[in-house]
Amino acid sequence: MLTIKQFILNHSITRELFFFFFHKKANKQRLNKKIDNFILSTTTPIDEKLVVSLTSFPARIEEVQYTVYSMLTQSILPQKIILWLAEEQFKIKELDLPERLLSLRNNIFEIRWCTDLRSYKKLVPAIKEFAGKNIVICDDDIFYRKHTLKKLLECHNEHPNDVICHIGQEICFSDDKQLLPYTNWKPVKQCFQSKNVLPIGGGTVLYPSTILQKSPLLLRKDLFKEIAFYADDIWFWFSVISAGFAISIPRGSYKSMIYVNPEREYGISNEMTLAKINVGKDMNDQQLKQLEKYLGKTIWQFLHK
Repeated sequence: MLTIKQFILNHSITRELFFFFFHKKANKQRLNKKIDNFILSTTTPIDEKLVVSLTSFPARIEEVQYTVYSMLTQSILPQKIILWLAEEQFKIKELDLPERLLSLRNNIFEIRWCTDLRSYKKLVPAIKEFAGKNIVICDDDIFYRKHTLKKLLECHNEHPNDVICHIGQEICFSDDKQLLPYTNWKPVKQCFQSKNVLPIGGGTVLYPSTILQKSPLLLRKDLFKEIAFYADDIWFWFSVISAGFAISIPRGSYKSMIYVNPEREYGISNEMTLAKINVGKDMNDQQLKQLEKYLGKTIWQFLHK
């Protein structure tokens, strides 16, 4: 039997109403016109210590322009926005890329090439290239609100030694201190200096340069490929907590996303997402078990060592 949510999403009219009231949908037609006429602002303040880093792949490359545009129109701009693409996936490089995406390149937005590390490309290459910079990661299928970076930076100024994010999940345990399935974890409204909150990359996450420099596990390709290659959020969290750092989520952070392609996110299209793989196939739980095996202790014991 269909659930109410499935019924709503299966019908075009009710689906559009659902997106309008609960999950905003980016208007691609309107955004295309804005992108075609885009001129980078010369008056918007720039944070010279900030870099925004993201990645994409062939199935999403026609839509990443909307994410890039949303970052180029923030109320505070980063020094650089870098889109990392795998050379193995785009054999003729720029000739494989959409014209609109290429047209957005300027002194802030660049496209760079690297080896394929799946979703880890959003952070790992940037750590090496931008030592001493604070790095914000984001996803390639979300249109970010104008003050997304501003809110992260304001919280960073108050908690300079924490990872800052808009969206986080509380890591939940049973009464006997066993890790509960990922689907039972709870969204976190606000927190400061917490270790048992998993930052969700899609909501944007700010990693201060001090944390990046002192969290060597972030760059351990041999380990994250073996333990959590489908779960960069989990590995990034584990790496910074292992180094003694914590997570903060500011008051008034953005919880709902403006999806470029919400049909894909809600499983209406047949396109695969990392979230579908991880949650739908319990991959997050499997990779958490692999992490516990690597540690030789439970996540509870790791957090309460």
